Amino acid sequence: MKINSIFESISGESGPVIRQGEWTTFIRTQGCNLCCNYCDTGNAQDFKQGLEMTIGEILGRCYTKNVLITGGEPLAQSGTTELIIALADAGHVIQIETNGTYPPPISHSNVGYAMDIKCPCSGEAFRMPSPNDLEKEYLQKGANLDLKFVVASMADVGFALPYVEKMRNQIGRAVFSPMYEGQNINKGIDPADIIEAVRRIHMSNKLVISLQLHKILNLA
Repeated sequence: MKINSIFESISGESGPVIRQGEWTTFIRTQGCNLCCNYCDTGNAQDFKQGLEMTIGEILGRCYTKNVLITGGEPLAQSGTTELIIALADAGHVIQIETNGTYPPPISHSNVGYAMDIKCPCSGEAFRMPSPNDLEKEYLQKGANLDLKFVVASMADVGFALPYVEKMRNQIGRAVFSPMYEGQNINKGIDPADIIEAVRRIHMSNKLVISLQLHKILNLA
């Protein structure tokens, strides 16, 4: 597999199996099929870069129970499924951050997916499956799944709501992450407006507002 980096830090965002603030090993895979406007890991986009590592070499760098696989886009690499299975067999709790263009490959009690559906602010919303397609094709494997939405405006929230409403019975939580610049939310969106919008579709019991703790604390 092509790996960009492996490091330990706190989990900066809310997820389905690894909670915000928990100490975690991060496996950042190399290569992404999208190019979001706000991407903060541009050095992980090019599939030609990165270090080729075996599954055994990667497992040898995972000293924590929690392992978060991110990218890049982890599910764009054929070896990711094998890596997930190997980590699960070794007793790790695994969370995969994925961009919504690939279905979860396996379902396992120790595995959770944070599927980041790209809103219009990303410039990649047109690449996303429709709410109907996501329900029919992506969520039939019973995967432990949160849907995440990076939002910069109420227009982004409006784009996200049909996904949340359609998948209300399949997902664990709906995670909204207001876009940052530095440590300040200054993109014209008030988290209270997100809460009210989600409340109107009676999903507030599954709503999470996720601020990027690792950026607030200036961590990796």
